[in-house]
Amino acid sequence: MAKRTKEELLNLVPTLGLSDELQVSLLEDITDSFESGISEEDQAKINSYDELNTKYLELLEKYKSRFLENVSEVVEEAEEKLEELEEKEVVNITEI
Repeated sequence: MAKRTKEELLNLVPTLGLSDELQVSLLEDITDSFESGISEEDQAKINSYDELNTKYLELLEKYKSRFLENVSEVVEEAEEKLEELEEKEVVNITEI
């Protein structure tokens, strides 16, 4: 059996030859069934996810600022120390 959209069902009801009262009742039932797209529980889950995602992004920024902000300074210091070591004269034991 094929699935039908809300509009297809609404257009199909008048062609069934039902009484006006039954048609109205059926049309209301169809409309009510399709309007309850997102339940309150699902909306609560979506809101909870949004809140947790916001907190995660805030913590990520704090982590980056705390640990990764000084990385360039540390790298520069390490490069300077490496250059100082390279500049020192190497004495070969066989030369002595």
